[in-house]
Amino acid sequence: MQKRWKKWFSILLIVIVLVNVSLFFSLLSHDNKFYDNKFFIEGFTAGIVIAVVIIISTLFIKKYKKQIQQLKEYAYRDSLTGCLNRRAMEELLAGAFPARGQTRLTLLYMDIDFFKEVNDTHGHAAGDRALVELAGILRAFFPENETVCRWGGEEFLVLLRDEQDPEKISDRLREAVAANRINLTDKQLCVTASVGAADMLPEDSTYTDVVNRADTAMYAAKQKGRNCTVMI
Repeated sequence: MQKRWKKWFSILLIVIVLVNVSLFFSLLSHDNKFYDNKFFIEGFTAGIVIAVVIIISTLFIKKYKKQIQQLKEYAYRDSLTGCLNRRAMEELLAGAFPARGQTRLTLLYMDIDFFKEVNDTHGHAAGDRALVELAGILRAFFPENETVCRWGGEEFLVLLRDEQDPEKISDRLREAVAANRINLTDKQLCVTASVGAADMLPEDSTYTDVVNRADTAMYAAKQKGRNCTVMI
């Protein structure tokens, strides 16, 4: 309510200023014949017209910008989890790629263990719930940085910057996922995740090189017994 009052007060203030400015110029251009109603009406009308045009234009621009921002959010967000989607992460990785070798950039590639069994046993709604809760855990670890992405299916990527011990961070994430209990209608569900980690290297030709290495490391974690981190 307070914001609405501020908005209308600002609009009223603009109208008053414009009307007065219009009247001022009207007086100057007609030898100060303020007593002549014709000049007063001309100035007042011009001020109102200008104010209306400016207000409508301002409201239209604000609405247009808001719609553009919403469309951008839809284009770069995963609709289920609210994380960045694959397209957004690809742009993020491409933007960070030139800094490889100057700052440490580590990619975590996380995959939920036995996710197909979760869907087959408990239903796709339970699988979606698991994805949403895992995403929430990841985003809670990095609340100020948009670096968490749902890469596809049950796979998530996290881009770390200047982290000296990415394996330790990965293990903390895994432990939080394993400790979480997902409440279903008549039971609780627990899932674990396997993580592959890889640094961007100066000799990488594109950001896809580090994605492929992290993916390979994740599969190595699966073969190692799951619910662990492998870094290459």
